[in-house]
Amino acid sequence: MDIRHFKKKYDKAKITKLAKEYDKLQKKQPYHMTKKINDTTVTLLYFGSFLVPLAGVIVGAIYISKDEEHYKYVGKNCLIWALINIILTFIFLASLFA
Repeated sequence: MDIRHFKKKYDKAKITKLAKEYDKLQKKQPYHMTKKINDTTVTLLYFGSFLVPLAGVIVGAIYISKDEEHYKYVGKNCLIWALINIILTFIFLASLFA
């Protein structure tokens, strides 16, 4: 294969231009096109966060650290449900031993 054919076929300027256009399109991606968590999965995460607060704290911390807003929202709610369980447990124990 001739080197001139290779250079003509794979022009660096064209590849760079296409890569920049691709990056622009990725940044303009609409919200409904971003990766979201299934509603059933979200419900199970909330339920699990309430039943096992340690798991809720771990899942919440992982999801809050992600870049997408939907993940941050789910992570915050997992932490809230875990905190609600912890508070209710302390209230129950305080009333039980009072």
